[in-house]
Amino acid sequence: MLVCHIPPDNPQNFHTIYISEKAVRAHLNHGDMEGPCSELCADLCDDNNPCTQDLCNTFRGCNNTTIIDCNEKNTCTNDDCDDGIYCNGYEVCKEGECYEGTPPACDDGIDCTDDYCDPELDVCLNVPNSDYCDNELLCDGEEICDPNSGCQPGEDPCPGMACDEDSLNCVAMKRFTDNGDGTVTDNQTEMIWLK
Repeated sequence: MLVCHIPPDNPQNFHTIYISEKAVRAHLNHGDMEGPCSELCADLCDDNNPCTQDLCNTFRGCNNTTIIDCNEKNTCTNDDCDDGIYCNGYEVCKEGECYEGTPPACDDGIDCTDDYCDPELDVCLNVPNSDYCDNELLCDGEEICDPNSGCQPGEDPCPGMACDEDSLNCVAMKRFTDNGDGTVTDNQTEMIWLK
């Protein structure tokens, strides 16, 4: 059967070995643990110190990393302080007290996007909103929001026709416009002709 062998002279060098059932009692009596080491990491590496993060690697042993400055007044750890909510930042423990985290920066610098943190997806979202671009004029087309470059001008709402802003309608364009200097402009081709 499998046991996690913990050498008395080098406990960090724990490793899984296969032994017969007859040898189990002897191994357990001198500190070995029943089962493979990979399933016993929490017990193998717990140093009972709330100020360390206990990491276990079945090939390299334990790594108990200090995560806060501990003193006799310190009763909290980072794990105790964090409320698990991404959008309000990661709370940390300092000198025995919990401190609020810094919310993620969701502003993408584009004026026409709605920037917010989604508490269900745990990500920042930047949603285009063309309402910010609308200049309330018909004749220059409908402005849209590009999420990468901001507000973009609209297209001609009346191609081949004239746009009347007062009536908010497209109207037939006069073929020729008198320029008052002996020439006329062809409004379809934009060419100028002598009268």
